[in-house]
Amino acid sequence: MTRPEPPALNQRQASYLMVLFTLDQEAEHEQQRRWQRRRARTPAHAWRWIPYTVRGVDNAQTQAQQRLDAEGLRDTGSGSTLAALVRRGLLELRRVMVDTAAGRAQRVDVRVTAAGRAACRAALAPGAQPCAPVADWMLAVLRRVEGAGADGLARYEVGRSAARALGGKGMGYIEDAHPWSYRLTKLGAEVLSTASRTLPVHPDTAPRPSGRHRRNPARH
Repeated sequence: MTRPEPPALNQRQASYLMVLFTLDQEAEHEQQRRWQRRRARTPAHAWRWIPYTVRGVDNAQTQAQQRLDAEGLRDTGSGSTLAALVRRGLLELRRVMVDTAAGRAQRVDVRVTAAGRAACRAALAPGAQPCAPVADWMLAVLRRVEGAGADGLARYEVGRSAARALGGKGMGYIEDAHPWSYRLTKLGAEVLSTASRTLPVHPDTAPRPSGRHRRNPARH
């Protein structure tokens, strides 16, 4: 029997999932590096949990919040976006108590499920549908690399975190042009070409302007 396809995601949901998947993959690559250096590794059931928000601590932005802010995605609708991804079996959510400088606080963590990771990998594969979600920050970097020409884009202009996510140990979108610069791989060029054909965002699913946010169950 053929397994039914999960409900389609709108662009906002897909972008959220891709940002979280990128963080998941960065954590996985860090664990691989620890193994290569013969250091102790954290079990996957622990490191796959991504800190999302610390409730009641206004200045404690997590890396996930920073990435979503950079995408213009984090706002008062963020809780419903997370809930939609959880309902589709693409994310899991948990609440834990942690110690902070302001005392004990509740932290919301998210984890990309196996189904969520599979969906992201399928969206990033060559020949994926034009509406496949690729994070905006990734596309911005890829466009800069493409525009740099044959000599490639200087490493310092790409940055370490982007290079980790987009390079050979990450998505495989960029590679060394020279010891000091990056160029697009064939896959990176295909992804950029596909993104240029992405359908416009429906007004109901377009990211809202960022600003001061109200709290909701998952707190933006």
